[in-house]
Amino acid sequence: MSMKQLHLTRTDSLSAKPVRNPLVGTRIDANGELVLSVPMKRNLKTRLISTFFLVPKNREIILDETGRRIWEKCNGKNTVIQMIESLIADYKLNRKEAEVSLIEYLRMLSSRGLVALEIEQKK
Repeated sequence: MSMKQLHLTRTDSLSAKPVRNPLVGTRIDANGELVLSVPMKRNLKTRLISTFFLVPKNREIILDETGRRIWEKCNGKNTVIQMIESLIADYKLNRKEAEVSLIEYLRMLSSRGLVALEIEQKK
C-alpha cells in the first residue's frame, strides 16, 4: 500500500478494527486503574537533555473506566461499529453520542501512536 493518505468511506471506517500498538505496555496500579506505558521517542533533543537530567524511558497514561473498556476492545477482533453498540448498551447513550465520542477517542489514541485501524482490503 502506498504512503498516500487513505480516503475511507464511512462504512469502511465503521467496519475497521482498532488494534493496540504492541510496544505499549500495560499494568494495573494500586487503585485498580489501567496504566499504559508508552516508550518515549529518543530524538537528539531528548538524548541531550538526558545527559544532564533523568529522563524516563516511558511515559505513563492512566485510563479511566471508559477508556479502559475501549482499550480492551481494541484487540483487532472488534469493529468500530461493535464498539459503538457496546457504548450504547453500557452507558445508555444515543447512537450519535456514542459514535462521535468513540471516533474522537480513537482518533486521539491513534494520533498518539497507541492504536491503529486495521482495514480489510477490498477485493
